Amino acid sequence: MPPMSNEAKPPGAETLLLRHVRRLGAVRPGQRAMFFHLSRLQPHHRRDKHLQIAANMLDEVVRRFSGRLFRLAGGDLVVTCKGARRKTLEGAIELLRYLFSDDPLAQHDDSGDEFCSLFDLEHDYDRFFALVQRLDEVQAKRAATELEPRRAGAPRRQRRPLDPEHLGDILGIVNRADLSSVMRRQTVWSLPPDATPQPIFEELFVSIEELGQALAPDFQLANDRWLFQYLTQALDRRVLALLTREYPAATRSLSLNVNVATLLSPEFSGFEERLPMRARGNILLELQLADIWSDFGAFVFAGHVAKQHGYRLLLDAVRHRALPLIDARMLGVDYLKLVWDDALLALDAEDELELRRALERLAPVRVVLMRCERAEAVSFGQAAGITLFQGWHMDRLARGQAL
Repeated sequence: MPPMSNEAKPPGAETLLLRHVRRLGAVRPGQRAMFFHLSRLQPHHRRDKHLQIAANMLDEVVRRFSGRLFRLAGGDLVVTCKGARRKTLEGAIELLRYLFSDDPLAQHDDSGDEFCSLFDLEHDYDRFFALVQRLDEVQAKRAATELEPRRAGAPRRQRRPLDPEHLGDILGIVNRADLSSVMRRQTVWSLPPDATPQPIFEELFVSIEELGQALAPDFQLANDRWLFQYLTQALDRRVLALLTREYPAATRSLSLNVNVATLLSPEFSGFEERLPMRARGNILLELQLADIWSDFGAFVFAGHVAKQHGYRLLLDAVRHRALPLIDARMLGVDYLKLVWDDALLALDAEDELELRRALERLAPVRVVLMRCERAEAVSFGQAAGITLFQGWHMDRLARGQAL
C-alpha cells in the first residue's frame, strides 16, 4: 500500500459545492439556494451537534424539492433546490432561526438578514457562483498553507450567560428548591365563531423568568438553548414529582412541557406507576421541534410508547412560515400549537390561502393558536378555521363571560 501522504485527498465540501453550482448553471430556471451563515454564530451555539440538528431540520426541503445540502468547513450550511416557492424557503429559514433563537445572529434586523442569504438562481446565479468560488479558493488556500480556520469572531459580550461551569450549581439549587411558587397554569380554550369560551385543557409549566429571578438572579437561564435543555430536564423531573401529589385535585386535562429524554427516564416510569391508569388519557405531552430533531429515533420510540400508554402528544410553538414544512401527522402528534405573529395580519391573498391549505392538511391534528394577547389574533384564527386558542386575551374574555 502506498504511503498515506501520497493518496489523493478527497475534495472538501466547498469544492463539491462549486462543482454542483457549475452544473446548475445550465439549468437555472426554478433553482434556488439558501446560504446559512452559521459560521457567524457564537462559538457555544456552533458545536457540531447543533449544526447536525440544523442540517436534519432541512431534510424536508431537500427531499421535496430535489435538493442538495452542503456542510462547509466553517459551519455554514448551503442548500440548493428546484421548484420551491420563496415563501416555502422562508419557512425553512424560520425553522433554523428558531433553533438558534438565543444567538444575536438569528434576530431579525432591518439592515439585512445576516443569518441566511436566499438566492433565485435564475436571476442571481452569477452572484451566487462568485460567492461559492470565493469560498472554495479561500478554503484551498487554508489547506495549502495549513492555516488555522479563521475565527468567526469574538463572542459578543453578554451578562452572566449560563455556562457549563455554573450549570451544576444551578441544577443543585433547582433540585432542592420548592418550585410550587413558580408553577403556572394557562388554559387552552375552545372558541368557535358566535360561541362562548369553553376550557379544553390547562398547560402546567414553570415560569422560567420567575425561576431565574428567585433562584439564579445573576444568570440568563435561557441564554444557551443546549445548556438550558439540561436544566429543563431537571425541571421535568421536579414537575413530575409535584404532579404525582397534586393530580387528584386537577379539574380538567393537563398538558406538560417535557423533553424527549424525560419520556425515556426512570422518573417518568415512576410517575406512570403512581398515576391512575384512567388519568393518562387526560394528559398531553408538549414537545419542542428542536428537541425532536436532536434525536429523531429517540422521539419516534418515546412517542410511540407514550401513545400506546394513552397519552396525547402536542407539537409546541410552530411559526406560521414553517407550517407547510411540518408533517404533523407523520410525527404522530394530536395537537399543534401555532404561534401568533402580527405579521399574519399583513399576509397577501396568496399567502393567506397557502396558510389555510396548510392548516387543512393537518387534519385530524388539532391546531391551537397560542400567544393570543389581542382580539385580532382570535378573529384571524377563527377566520382561518381555528377554534382552539391560548393567551391573555382569551383568559380575560373568559373571565368577562363569567362575571
